[in-house]
Amino acid sequence: MNRLKELRQKNNLTLKQLGQKLNMLDSTLSQYETGKRNPKNEIWQKLADFYGVTVPYIKGLTYSKYDIFKILNDCFISKESMFNTVMRYLKYAKINPPQDIFSKKELKQYSPEVQKYWENNFEFIFSSRGIKILLSMEKHSDYAIPVDERIIAVIDNRTLTITKTPISEAFSAITGTYPYSLLDFFSDYENILRFMPKSVVNKYISEAILELKTFKKTLKKLPDNPNNNIKNE
Repeated sequence: MNRLKELRQKNNLTLKQLGQKLNMLDSTLSQYETGKRNPKNEIWQKLADFYGVTVPYIKGLTYSKYDIFKILNDCFISKESMFNTVMRYLKYAKINPPQDIFSKKELKQYSPEVQKYWENNFEFIFSSRGIKILLSMEKHSDYAIPVDERIIAVIDNRTLTITKTPISEAFSAITGTYPYSLLDFFSDYENILRFMPKSVVNKYISEAILELKTFKKTLKKLPDNPNNNIKNE
């Protein structure tokens, strides 16, 4: 379905008011909205210019926030990876999970109230460039990273951000200050071990040892992580 009605309602316009602004019949605009009549290319462009969006967007060919939140909702119901990611974030963000608020039927039907829940608690996913870019891409394009995996990565990153501790921050600070850092080695060790000369591999090893020794000294001065229920063996 096109997004003509959605955009008109978002702009608080009646069909008559829109017709007056565009010098078009409100009955014609109504037919465009319901799909009973298909606008010519120049009309699509005129409508897109009026709302400040692209023609593919107004035609409903690209993702909208509604589409992405619905993918989040549907994958939460059907995919264990999304369910676990969302539940972990909600736990640390101290937000009630959707299944405590809505019935299974409401979640499956994706009622307006369910949509509002995702909007209120997961609007942050649109701060990610990887999610923003979907709003300008056609729905049936081939993506290197599927939509649900992009959402999972953003939520996981948010969970890491809100669960920072002095220990995690100290580790990030120490391991990010060297040219052959431990983090760089872990993120690219397959290539480093296969394609780099022994001298470079040795530099990574030496600096990893230095970073870990520095971190170990710092660790002694830091408070323990909260809710640490793991017993030392």
